[in-house]
Amino acid sequence: MAQLDYAIPITPFTVFHVTSASKQFTCYTILLLAVDDNIRKHIPELHDFGYTITIRHLAHHTRGINDH
Repeated sequence: MAQLDYAIPITPFTVFHVTSASKQFTCYTILLLAVDDNIRKHIPELHDFGYTITIRHLAHHTRGINDH
């Protein structure tokens, strides 16, 4: 039901506000496309830190970018 108090059903035109619930799906599709790409492939102006940082590293918080 789209609205329980008034028994309004969900239709093909019902608007859903997904807000933050969509973030994990966006991240997942990006990971499927380019999970093991070096981030410098997509951001070539990024400083070379002397080791490869992949999108997988950033998504899983296993390697980071120094802030200094």
